[in-house]
Amino acid sequence: MIVNNRFTLMILSLFHTLLIASVGYITPIISEQQANAQNTTSAQELNSSNKPLIDLMTRNLTDVVSGMSSKVFNNVTSPSIVISPENNTIYLSYSKTENNKTNIYLVNSTDGGESFSPPVRVNNIAGDATKSPWTSTKIVLGPNNEIYVLWQVIDESNKEFKYGTSSLRLAKSLDGGATFLPTTRPANDTVGEKAFFDLAVSKNNSLFITYLDSFSNVTNYDISYPSEAKLLRSFDGGQSFEGPIVIDETSCDCCKTAAVTADNNEVYILWRHANHTAKETYSNGSNPYNYEDKLGEGVIYEVIRDIYITHSNDSGKAESFVPAIRIHADNWYMNGCPSAGPALGFDSKGVLHVSWFTGGGAMPGTYYANSTDSGNNFSKPLPVLADKWVPQSQSNLAIDGNDNVWMAITDGRNDTNNHVFVAVKTADGRLLKNQLFGIGEDPMISSGTNLTGIVWTDKDKIKLAVMDLK
Repeated sequence: MIVNNRFTLMILSLFHTLLIASVGYITPIISEQQANAQNTTSAQELNSSNKPLIDLMTRNLTDVVSGMSSKVFNNVTSPSIVISPENNTIYLSYSKTENNKTNIYLVNSTDGGESFSPPVRVNNIAGDATKSPWTSTKIVLGPNNEIYVLWQVIDESNKEFKYGTSSLRLAKSLDGGATFLPTTRPANDTVGEKAFFDLAVSKNNSLFITYLDSFSNVTNYDISYPSEAKLLRSFDGGQSFEGPIVIDETSCDCCKTAAVTADNNEVYILWRHANHTAKETYSNGSNPYNYEDKLGEGVIYEVIRDIYITHSNDSGKAESFVPAIRIHADNWYMNGCPSAGPALGFDSKGVLHVSWFTGGGAMPGTYYANSTDSGNNFSKPLPVLADKWVPQSQSNLAIDGNDNVWMAITDGRNDTNNHVFVAVKTADGRLLKNQLFGIGEDPMISSGTNLTGIVWTDKDKIKLAVMDLK
């Protein structure tokens, strides 16, 4: 039996402040619990002895958070989360590998994370999934309470490709995740590395999948192997997909794409573009992101890797797009892919919010900006997690029922442990930060009407925090 406890937040005591200052972080005390049956994952709740940890996780966030619960799921990875804006149901997907076979599972909670349903296998063919080192699973809810789950399958047998070939899988549930229809295979047109994907569903139930189609088997390329940002469209609820549309012929090789739909059903796409300027520069060790110890000294070509955005302008058909613009002229030069994709989302007033990582400028890190004119212009970048040196990180963003913008980032500045860094850009303009939210990496985030959930990976387990919002 899983013991559930929920904690009401209190103002941090002086003792707790001193504890944080002296220790830096607190390790959760969680007892081991075995799964009762095959394909069942144990979930453990933080108990009352972890009150200091709860306070630490919500430090500086008490203006928007009133309570929190936390769970650990053992022996699973690649998590994704979505919270229904209608009823605050929490859906959590993950991959689990047993006997050298990987499957995707879905669980849900209807009581704010107090308890979860038994796991349901999403892929109808056993083993038709991969523990992906690149992209987590992705859950999206449809306008009629459909549940869509997108994941990746990697085939390492094709040695012609440097990282093996990979393809996409999509499954849909029409009964709240109790069962799933047979899996479909979007973008099965070519052999390549289809990865770094995202999924968006419009109000009229059109599906849009963005991904990178990379060809590491191509060697006669001036700077690096080619990678294209592409878009797939489905207008029948994911049963079939139109042929892919190329959004960018020279995208960054391994930065995750991001997609969202607006109220008018237009799809917005955010990605990192690789601008091969063909400008020669000298490799002298001055660029900490450039892996110049592997390149060696000498002349190399300058590649600017900044974030671009575009959107469809044909009532959601996604056959016509406005010219892509750069979110900000970071001019991040890096001869290699940083594996740091952006994130975006709309609030209830139609303001578009974006976050991204850049190594350009004097203060590298994760930045935030917004647009009040449908992505034509963006505000001055606001540093969220910036320092003289910040390891690159994937951006994740969610917007709650009060139009507060939540951002979750991997903070790799600590040599001992990676930490989950959480920031909230409040609707009234404040920036709240907690750099010690949890130990681990690769957070995913979602918000409902009055809940925000963050799930992340810590070695061979995933951790989930569910926060009640004021």
